[in-house]
Amino acid sequence: MYYGVFNFVIYIVTLLITLVLIKDNNACIYIVRFSKKHILQQVFTGLALAFMLIFPLAIINIVLFHSFSAFQFLKLAICARINFFTFQLLVAVTEEFLFRGYLLCIFTRMTKSSTGAILCTAALFAGIHFVFNQDLVQFVIALIVGFLFAFIFVKNTNCSIYSLILAHLLYDLAISNVY
Repeated sequence: MYYGVFNFVIYIVTLLITLVLIKDNNACIYIVRFSKKHILQQVFTGLALAFMLIFPLAIINIVLFHSFSAFQFLKLAICARINFFTFQLLVAVTEEFLFRGYLLCIFTRMTKSSTGAILCTAALFAGIHFVFNQDLVQFVIALIVGFLFAFIFVKNTNCSIYSLILAHLLYDLAISNVY
């Protein structure tokens, strides 16, 4: 997949708008604030979450298709790798700040229920992925991933928004087809 300037601009604009919305909401600022406290637990949580997502897909691909080619972006030339990695990092940061950093916070306040907020953000996360990819399988995977990320974020005290960004980045890097 080639990611052009237009895609970078869309994600940068979305991230900037999300950051403005977060800045204007005290509850959301608390969620996205970076803390050095328990940083190793946060990193471990992100790595464990990425593994939980990548491992089952590897097993399914090996059993059904007799192959699993993860981290294909490493086959690219160095400049293309940097471009691809940068774009995937931008995607992970933007989507996590938008869906788990802002919308989860807003929906929790609106529904007065973390369960309702988790379901709403998971559905929106999946819907956005379906709109852009027009793929029902990716919709289902995004629904599961969106639910899992939001659920763990709400229920696990060792999970920060930065744990989710790390998990999201590693997952996207592992599953993205670059050809």
